[in-house]
Amino acid sequence: MIRAEHRYNPIEKECVPLIFAIQKMQHYLVGQTIHVISKVNPLRLHMMKPSTLNGRLVKWAILLLQHEM
Repeated sequence: MIRAEHRYNPIEKECVPLIFAIQKMQHYLVGQTIHVISKVNPLRLHMMKPSTLNGRLVKWAILLLQHEM
């Protein structure tokens, strides 16, 4: 993690490696279904209630949805 990422909240810290991995391996993931298993229940809560997301999490959620299609 870079210096600024150490100040992220726990949800954002959970998303950073997921986003990084998807961006780096996206050519391997095209057409594949990906299931994310997480011990962090708030991540699922935030994805179900978009009003609780901050700007960074919204951007990452959109990025993940784009890769889903």
